[in-house]
Amino acid sequence: SEAESESEAEAESESESDGGDGGDGGDAGGGGGDALGDATGAADLGPDGPCATFGGECPDLVVDDDGADCPGAAFSSIQDAIDEAGADAVIGVCAGTYAEALAVGVGTTVALLGPDVDGDAYAVEVVPAGGNALTTGGGVTRLERMTLRNASGFGDGVRCNGGEVTLRRVRITGNTGQGIDVQSTCGSLTVERALIESNASDGIRTEDGATIHVSNTCVLNNADDGVSLALVAAGSTF
Repeated sequence: SEAESESEAEAESESESDGGDGGDGGDAGGGGGDALGDATGAADLGPDGPCATFGGECPDLVVDDDGADCPGAAFSSIQDAIDEAGADAVIGVCAGTYAEALAVGVGTTVALLGPDVDGDAYAVEVVPAGGNALTTGGGVTRLERMTLRNASGFGDGVRCNGGEVTLRRVRITGNTGQGIDVQSTCGSLTVERALIESNASDGIRTEDGATIHVSNTCVLNNADDGVSLALVAAGSTF
């Protein structure tokens, strides 16, 4: 009888020990979640999580200009996030006004996503102090749900010097140069569901050899041509 009591006591002790180890494992899992939040800002994007915030795509990095909308964001500058992004990075950009000129270089594949809000309202504005709002020199760039405006010094909203560029649900307005300037060295440009208005030169300007695809897009009230086409590549569509 005493042996049975001792055996039962040992079993209870082992059970309590196993339970304690399980609790430590839970703490370790929680630490992993905190680390993700610190790295991307994903922990502070509301009850629906970061994937829902950015149209169902889960960001690798999160940017917030003032920390008000995404308090855990690791970056306050979009360009800093681009510079730190790994291969095929998705960058979620929280609501705000970003006074910076963006550049995407050779060998970079990046998606820049504003919050997915109702309709075509854009909670993110890129307003460069000088130069183009977005310049691509190579790589693959996809930009969605943003306004690119007021580029000064004959700056363009978007200048494609190289690479493949997709612009979706964007507003390009008030720039002192072209709304979109497509150089002959640009690999391809796709524009979908955009508003390109009130720029000081052409809405869209292309050079010889560019491949462009434009659909469901309004181009209006630009000072020069709405669309100025050179000899675009075969297969281009409007």
